Parts: sequence; C-alpha cells; structure tokens
Amino acid sequence: MGTGGGAGASKGIFEAFAAEVSQPADEVSLDRAALLIAGRYRPVDILAQLETLDAMADRYRGDLEEFLFLRLGLNGVGPRTYGRPEPSMLDWVLTHRRGIPISLSVVVMELCRRIGIEASGIGMPGHFLVQLGGQGGWYLDAFNGGRWLDEKGCEQLYTSIFGPSARFAPSFLEPVSSHQILARMLANLAGAFDRLGDVQSRLWVLEFWAAVPGAPPKVLSDLASELARTGRYLAAANAYQRL
Repeated sequence: MGTGGGAGASKGIFEAFAAEVSQPADEVSLDRAALLIAGRYRPVDILAQLETLDAMADRYRGDLEEFLFLRLGLNGVGPRTYGRPEPSMLDWVLTHRRGIPISLSVVVMELCRRIGIEASGIGMPGHFLVQLGGQGGWYLDAFNGGRWLDEKGCEQLYTSIFGPSARFAPSFLEPVSSHQILARMLANLAGAFDRLGDVQSRLWVLEFWAAVPGAPPKVLSDLASELARTGRYLAAANAYQRL
C-alpha cells in the first residue's frame, strides 16, 4: 500500500488509521498503524516498510541483543534531533536505525513478534521500555544501546529523568496496549509540531489522536478549538459533541 500527496490521499490515510484503531487493542496491527501516522506526514510505501521489518526479522540468528543493537544498529537519536517529529516516525526509524524510546521500542516489539519472542510495551513516564518474557521478565531500554534493566534499574532510570525526589510506582512498569502506545506516539508528535509552530501538522495529529479509543477530553477540546479556528465548523461541532 503506497501513499501519495493531496487532500484525498490524506483523508484515505486517516480513514485507514481510524479503521485500524477501531479494533480491539490486541488485534491492532501496531506496525501498520504507526506507518499510517508517518504516511500522513509524508508519502510512505507502507507495504515496502512492512517488508523491511520482515527482512530485518529474517536476519535473527538467536542472540536478541546482538541482533537488535549490533547487527541492526538500533540506538537513540542525539539531543538535537530528539524533539523533532522525524524520530517519532516509524519509516524514518527503519531507515536510520535511530529513534526516541517509544519508536525504537515499537521496532523491537514488532521484530520480536515476527521471530516469536514475547514482548510488551512498558509505558514508564519519561522513558518507554520493552518487557521481554512476560510477567516478571527483564526490561529492555532500546534507546540506550540495549540496556537490560530489572525493576530497581527502571526506578534509577526514572529518578535520573525526574530527579531524586520523584516517587516511583511499580504501576509504571505495567504493560500498555497498542491503543495506549499509539496515543503516546501521537502525544509526542503533537508536542514536536507545537514546538516548531507547525499548526497544520499539529491539527492532523490531534485528529489521529482523537480517533484512538480512550483519547482524553483535552485532546477533543483542543481539536475542536483548532478546527473552529481554521473554519471547519462542522468537524469542530462533532468534536465538541464527543466531549
């Protein structure tokens, strides 16, 4: 499935994304949904990108850490790139093998799914992780070259981000659903476009975010306000009605 430019293509991408996330969370194709987000930003050949993930998984030979971080070279972006929208886009991450914690984690999760390793997304505030091996398993920090963390290591990472007085809760290490992962990716993108002053891009991000089940009321309120400000009054009324 390729994507093209123009309003019609953009509408089709949104409809495809909305249809994908309307499914129960455990049936959502996380890779495809993330690529649809990227495809709204710029043209993306989604089928080719999915085939790239398949080809990457075919290179697995039994050592996960070596496979992900030495052979594939996955790692975090530098501070100058971190806040930009590109490292949140799955196609960019697959091309450059660099990303922010959540986008790298999505790549890890999708590769693990393809090679038959149980992996769950862990939505720890400030730094997304992957849990390997199910309940009680270790946590993988894909952003920092593939560090393996136990619960104490996760707590230390958390306090290094938020300060020594920040209170860590075990609930921070509970697995999150595909819907929650996509919502967090979109929240990151909304922040990136806001910092750039890119109002139009932030608007479509809010539209995508509002389509994800469980979108918070503030997203719908912000979306309605932005739609009204740009003269899309019927769409704004629909967003207010959802509130």
